Amino acid sequence: MSSIFAKRRSHRRAKTDFEDVRGFAESLKLEDGTVADESQDQEEAENGLVSSDLLDGSDRRRDVESNALEMKQVSWRMEAEAVTYRRESRSGRMRLSIEENFSPLAPELAESKFARIIMLWREIRVEEDELDAQDFTAALESLMMVIEALGTAFQLINMDVRGKCKSINRACTKHSAVTLQRMMEAEQGKGQGSEAVLWMKRTLQFTDIMMSQFLRNGDLPAAANEAYKRTLHDCHPFVVRSVASNIRMVVPSGEVFCARLDGDVSKVKKGIREFLIALKVKIRPLIVYFNVNGLETVKPCKELPIPL
Repeated sequence: MSSIFAKRRSHRRAKTDFEDVRGFAESLKLEDGTVADESQDQEEAENGLVSSDLLDGSDRRRDVESNALEMKQVSWRMEAEAVTYRRESRSGRMRLSIEENFSPLAPELAESKFARIIMLWREIRVEEDELDAQDFTAALESLMMVIEALGTAFQLINMDVRGKCKSINRACTKHSAVTLQRMMEAEQGKGQGSEAVLWMKRTLQFTDIMMSQFLRNGDLPAAANEAYKRTLHDCHPFVVRSVASNIRMVVPSGEVFCARLDGDVSKVKKGIREFLIALKVKIRPLIVYFNVNGLETVKPCKELPIPL
């Protein structure tokens, strides 16, 4: 499925580039329909048929045209480099360039409750933009501690995460798939494992926005409310949405949340920051996979994570 989308996207880009080149070539045509010929200008100049001033003007015109073409080529290269994913030449599999330059944990974090969470998310193996399934589910389960700190109202989410992790592991075992993407390809994006990955991706997007907003303004209930509106709100049916829209009423204050995790607000926020850095890197190829293959139907959940 991914190869089909890659070919379509490649065809659209090739068509766009061809039209750009054709349009630029049209702009180089002279009034009589011919194209400027440097050798003809030079020959006419040598035979005295064209003045040196006109030749200088022609040279300048060609220099401008050459520079314009060069700038357009640079623009194409920059645009290509800005595209998040690219098509691998042999297999047609979508690939995503990821930089994983994680700095060593500060001593106070290395001994904190967040250390295990951070390291599990950092250590998720990503090969050819495919996430190792066992690493992913282990990293998901490490978040139980954070969910529990949000209060009893979130215990259902804890149960849901455990259930989704089991579904993912069962599906990977059934299809002998090591990575999430291979498992979803085997299910054609329609099985229980694929559905579990989809909902965990959305939950992680909610977590990313909520914790990012919390680091910015310190208001956890407002951060949760904002995150829900930007992610899960459009995923839920009306009945669930009407209840969950009041999520800020059941989310504890930032001080209570931090106290449940460690007690040191500064340390907790540093831990959250390091976790988010790893999370954003690891879920990016997953979001791209769902977008490219048309498996994510909720528009807000197609957004890529924003750097801190």
